[in-house]
Amino acid sequence: MTPSIDLKALRQTRLSETLVRFAFGGAMTAATGFIAQGFGPVVGGLFLAFPAVLPATLTLVARHSGRSKAVEEAGGAILGAVALGAFAAIGWFIAARAAAWTTILAAATVWIVTASALWVVASGWVHTTPGSSGRSETTKTRPTHAVSGSGRARRC
Repeated sequence: MTPSIDLKALRQTRLSETLVRFAFGGAMTAATGFIAQGFGPVVGGLFLAFPAVLPATLTLVARHSGRSKAVEEAGGAILGAVALGAFAAIGWFIAARAAAWTTILAAATVWIVTASALWVVASGWVHTTPGSSGRSETTKTRPTHAVSGSGRARRC
């Protein structure tokens, strides 16, 4: 799971698909505004954390690249949401006690450290072993999950 940008994928996306993403994102943002008006900013803020375009994006990824790629993208979104939660917690905790720039700097630092750590853990442990050429080679191990009913384990 290495972050990458595929510019060729932009050619595969139709204008109608892009409009669906924008429309869904706009609808979620408007719904959040109505919720905040009705129930207050604390409740509205919880809904604002919803990744507005994620459902539409995952649907399009599944259509173009398959379900497994969409599941991988959703996993990345979950990791990002956890890191964003850490950002929000630190911001909430120190905002009343520190200057705005200190709050943003601290929260952003916690976000990047949390996101990076989660990515390293999710992508698998990286081990360095001596290779046949005398140089170190990096190998990744993948987690093992039990297969229900068979009693055997399989690599994911």
